[in-house]
Amino acid sequence: MKNNKGFSLVELLAVIAILGILFGLGLQAYSVYQEKAKKDGYDTMAKSASQAAEEYIMEHPAVTEIDFETLFSSGFLSSLQDPGSRGEECTGKVNVTTTKGSNDVELDENNYTVAVCCTNYNYTYEFPSKEKHIDKYCKAQPYDIEEIKDKLKEIKVLNVYPKEAGNNLKTWMDTYGKGIIKVTPVALSDFNANPESYIGTSGNWNYDEIVFGFWDCYASKDLSAKAAEEMSKYLMNGGAAIFGHDTITANGCGSHVNFNTLAGFVNLTLNSGVRNYKSSDKVKIQKSGVFTKYPYDIEKEGEELRIPTSHVYGQVANGDVWITFSGPNMESDIPANKIYLSTYGNNAFIQTGHSNGKATEQEQQIIANIIFYMVAKQYVEE
Repeated sequence: MKNNKGFSLVELLAVIAILGILFGLGLQAYSVYQEKAKKDGYDTMAKSASQAAEEYIMEHPAVTEIDFETLFSSGFLSSLQDPGSRGEECTGKVNVTTTKGSNDVELDENNYTVAVCCTNYNYTYEFPSKEKHIDKYCKAQPYDIEEIKDKLKEIKVLNVYPKEAGNNLKTWMDTYGKGIIKVTPVALSDFNANPESYIGTSGNWNYDEIVFGFWDCYASKDLSAKAAEEMSKYLMNGGAAIFGHDTITANGCGSHVNFNTLAGFVNLTLNSGVRNYKSSDKVKIQKSGVFTKYPYDIEKEGEELRIPTSHVYGQVANGDVWITFSGPNMESDIPANKIYLSTYGNNAFIQTGHSNGKATEQEQQIIANIIFYMVAKQYVEE
């Protein structure tokens, strides 16, 4: 009994240190578990929305776009609860596209693009592939123009153009860019040879936006496979891009195989059966918003604007259709089938370029507006 002296101070400190380490490891493991649970929650929400949309279109077969609120209020989606923020709700949208079977035996297959928009989470999922990527679609609008103007003093644009044709974007934006839009031209051949040097790296992009255009069929020139791969990385990580006339197309133009791999980033379906080749020099605003108001007020919804003659060639828009071709020669009454300008996420597709680099004053203002719009919304606060 006399030799039973208990623990020494050094021994007690060692025990406390070990308990502290174990506690820290436990907290770290719990934090990792929490993050995984949140991620799984968002993934589950996207999958549920896809399944809900599948059930919804069985009852509404003509629908190709459904928001989360409609799915919820109709009883197809059970919850809008944000998995990562207690008391908050998520919003979102599902776009449905159909891939036609190649023969009478194969069935048509529906594909679902699901944008999940939550307080601290903005991702787009593709089903059935289950691919996902960062997408600022959720921040499209509204936002405070004055707030953005204070934050955004310069927009750096890389204009990739076919050297064999011509380039006018810098001249247009020197006139209509309000001193904010700064354009650096680069020939496609140079971009294709070393795309990384122009694009930069994730978190340190060299430009705010990359614009491909403007020339008829993009002079029948395509991205290299390497450049398309680097662009995919850029867009998947939140980069912004605008694709000009027939850069992405199902028909002709020298077979733009590599450009076409990027169609999903502007949510275009390339349908060789939807040629709609009828040309027009008139376009009509389909909806008003921040894009139509700044930096130029480009007319009101339903009014026509003049452009050099252009056309649709196999592109069907599944994103936001802002402007369509108009006139008596149009082969379709469906806005998605006669797009002049559509957007999705940070990216846009515009039919400028058919008339070999020409643009009216109104068209140059449209381009200034869409460049500003696609970049400025990235500055919106969470």
